[in-house]
Amino acid sequence: IKQYYAQLLYANESYHILVHDLKAHTVPYLFHCASGKDRTGVAAMLVLMILGASKETILEEYLKSNEYRAENIAHAFAIRKEEVTGNPHLEELLQMQFGVTREVGQRVIDTVIDRYGSFEQYLFEEYDLGIGDVRSLRQFYLEPKD
Repeated sequence: IKQYYAQLLYANESYHILVHDLKAHTVPYLFHCASGKDRTGVAAMLVLMILGASKETILEEYLKSNEYRAENIAHAFAIRKEEVTGNPHLEELLQMQFGVTREVGQRVIDTVIDRYGSFEQYLFEEYDLGIGDVRSLRQFYLEPKD
């Protein structure tokens, strides 16, 4: 499962469409997946990479899924309380099923850095975004409009 997340950012047609649409300034824009935290969470990480967020900020934002899904996570653990006690593997699986984990978010970031050296190089090689494209995207999405 962890490897699946780490590979989401490579040769993913949906993410290529997302980047194309962002580049075309297709706004407002909605992206989601079945549970709203896995493919969606990694897509949000991609958007933050494009916008120049730091690794720390990207990870913090990814982990906010746990805040928004706190009730679901608590419920999942409550109904499996006896099974989870003393079983760290089940605890981790439940957390991944109903929330997100720091380890997975960090792995996504680390995989990009390990493979490409930087977010910018990743954006160039995976999405053919040049420095001018990235500047244009940041200007459009981050600078106030008149």
